[in-house]
Amino acid sequence: MGWLQWNGCVLSSAIYCQHPADFVVPNLAASINDFKMALNVSPSKITSLVFGPTTEPLWNITLGALIEKQAAIYGERTAVVFPQQNIRRTYRDLLTRSRLVSKALIEQGLKPGDCVGIFAGNRCEYVEVFLGAGAIGCPVVVLNAGYTPIELRDAIAYSGKCNYCDSTERYSDVYCSGCKVLCAARFLGPKRDVTAHLDRILEDARDTQIILFDDADSVQQNLSEMTTYSALLARGNSSQLSDSALISKQLLIQPSDTLNLQFTSGKK
Repeated sequence: MGWLQWNGCVLSSAIYCQHPADFVVPNLAASINDFKMALNVSPSKITSLVFGPTTEPLWNITLGALIEKQAAIYGERTAVVFPQQNIRRTYRDLLTRSRLVSKALIEQGLKPGDCVGIFAGNRCEYVEVFLGAGAIGCPVVVLNAGYTPIELRDAIAYSGKCNYCDSTERYSDVYCSGCKVLCAARFLGPKRDVTAHLDRILEDARDTQIILFDDADSVQQNLSEMTTYSALLARGNSSQLSDSALISKQLLIQPSDTLNLQFTSGKK
């Protein structure tokens, strides 16, 4: 028994049992609480119970390979649903659309290690960009929707490599963001307009290309600095890069490469 983990990071507040028979009881709800208390863990801290073998090793696989694998297995089964957009995507849809994102980013000159920022709420495009960028080795920088305009600018501008000291007092190089592309929604909800944030980026971070998920009218007013997400997909669709050539590029990416960057709110 132990915490369900991925590379040492707790993915879910779950209890893991090697065999279902380890935990077969007549009154499941009451006994789960008893079981949690026996572990001296607050019942509210454990949300699920997971059964399965403990001997199978963790997958050593890239995000691009994972997308291909899941699409081959699950195909037309629903993968994600976004009710607020009235959008439903299958595993095959996510593979197809994330490939278009990958090709478009390559067409824009992005290379493995170049960062792609996302500043948006819960949207289908968020998933597609994450998968498409990650598949070609472009770390995705998740930008907090609560940032002020200056905080957003600073997070995007933070670039290059920086040193950090780990618990063994060894210094290592880690990626900082320096976003080449910012994927954003102007409206992060019915009452959240981030026009001021995007205007700040247009003014202070002119090297960052903005891809707007919504509000095509704003793109028309800033054609040199902005493009729409639909135009990005169209660029990927018209790319001369074949699917096989894209897969060849994805094979150069290693599971140990940086996939995601997030800024914490901690203080120095």
